[in-house]
Amino acid sequence: MEMSNTRTRWRDCNQSEVILFLSLWTLCAMRI
Repeated sequence: MEMSNTRTRWRDCNQSEVILFLSLWTLCAMRI
């Protein structure tokens, strides 16, 4: 239960960072 709660919390905190990372990765993929 503790592990699952931590995972959910991590996802909520880093959701914006993940979206930003995916956006940068997409731009790099388009350049190539």
